[in-house]
Amino acid sequence: MVKRDNNLIYEITSFFENVIANNIDKFHISNEYAQGLSAFIDELKRENKKLPIVKGQVTGPFTFGLGLNDQECKAVWFDDEYKEVVKSGLKMKALWQARN
Repeated sequence: MVKRDNNLIYEITSFFENVIANNIDKFHISNEYAQGLSAFIDELKRENKKLPIVKGQVTGPFTFGLGLNDQECKAVWFDDEYKEVVKSGLKMKALWQARN
């Protein structure tokens, strides 16, 4: 759930500063949310393996935006500001996967 409060403007500003600066590490996919991905990356690093191609996965922005609600149970996809946050955030997650 997305909570709309007085801190929201600061959080969104910080978010877009990282997007604009192309600070991909701020958008890493944590072990908490993707244990299999973390284990896979760790194994490749431990074995020092370089694979020619690896398929990553990121949910689509429409699906994600419809599944994420604010405290009034409205999907954030229908809020233009949040729609940009969703699209930009997922793009940065995809870039992080491609780099790692």
